[in-house]
Amino acid sequence: MPDDTFQSLLGIYRQGYRDNSNGFHPQEVAGKIASALDQMAQLAAAADVLEAKAAAGVYATAGSFRRDADSLSVLLGAQRDLIAGLCQTAKAEDTRKIASAGLLYQPNLKAAATVQEQVDATLLAQLDQLQGKIGKAFRETAAALPVGPDGPPPLPPPLPGFEQRMKEFFLRAWPEEATGLGGEEGLARVIQAGIGKAKSYQLAAEDEIGRFLLASVVLGPDFDRQSWAQTILNDPALSSMDKIDRVQDAAINRLASP
Repeated sequence: MPDDTFQSLLGIYRQGYRDNSNGFHPQEVAGKIASALDQMAQLAAAADVLEAKAAAGVYATAGSFRRDADSLSVLLGAQRDLIAGLCQTAKAEDTRKIASAGLLYQPNLKAAATVQEQVDATLLAQLDQLQGKIGKAFRETAAALPVGPDGPPPLPPPLPGFEQRMKEFFLRAWPEEATGLGGEEGLARVIQAGIGKAKSYQLAAEDEIGRFLLASVVLGPDFDRQSWAQTILNDPALSSMDKIDRVQDAAINRLASP
């Protein structure tokens, strides 16, 4: 495998995570994190393939490339958020383990938990870095391709099957939150309404809509009515990508708060 591929970069991050982890997380959750990283590796490899196809002239226009790139980007973002959620679950389990231990053992356990939390934080920062590199590569590749006869294309609508893919992802990655919206039918309604809301805030790419939907499921369907969200989503100085990046950061901070 070449050393400069997205897959190889993720391999370096995964190896560092394995080497620096101290095994403090419960085995079940640690196994889920490892499996999620395996899936992330598959998506990173898919990004390498997408770039290779563009370099080989498979895509005739920027629009055709963007459709595939946006679809893959939303999956990458969702997978990163899944790993972040698993790390939060592990932290909660660690806290319970410490609380149930005798007072004599708690200081050492807390120290071990802190080390593992730092390792988790490093991994998530590296996954964000990987996402940024992939996003930048996709934008540069699209910019180098012909725009087609009709000028620059508008941001594409979600591809057919997008709603179903998002529904399946939420049921797998966030089952409690997803089913708490009224079962699968309720989740489907939240997704349909969320797509319309996202577009009203000028979010149109699949990656942007997918991350808006994630916030809708995790924080609640009306999260966008909260003052912090309104401030971000209605800021005319922000691009659509800046808006959803800030929404995601704010959402993660709220989920991490006790």
